Amino acid sequence: MNTSQQTLQEKIAQLKATFINQLPARLEQMQTHIRLLIEDPERYVDVLPELHRAFHSLNGTGKSFGLMDLAALAQEAEALLMQLIEAPKLLKNVQWDVQLQQILAQLVVHVNTYNPSAYSSEPLALAVAAVKPVN
Repeated sequence: MNTSQQTLQEKIAQLKATFINQLPARLEQMQTHIRLLIEDPERYVDVLPELHRAFHSLNGTGKSFGLMDLAALAQEAEALLMQLIEAPKLLKNVQWDVQLQQILAQLVVHVNTYNPSAYSSEPLALAVAAVKPVN
């Protein structure tokens, strides 16, 4: 392996590490958007596209770095959010909030496998741990 290839691999590894280190903040921002929708569903016009974009970005970047489990969860949230964007009346009829909270909780678990100290005392970890599973 020549030096330029090694340098490229090192740069990719650095980018991946930076992405992983930024995940807790990203997930916390997603949690904030979900809370906004729960508290005031009428804000869907602004919040749903922003939340969809955040999960879309997480999906794509996760795939780029080979974090397929993380990408799959983000894609699941992305699909749910697209349904809500296309039919906002579902905000009143579907347990979207519980579904998104469960996906977020699973994402936290995955982030902890990549970075075990990520949620040692983060409020998001406590919030998602309180989510009850859908029966």
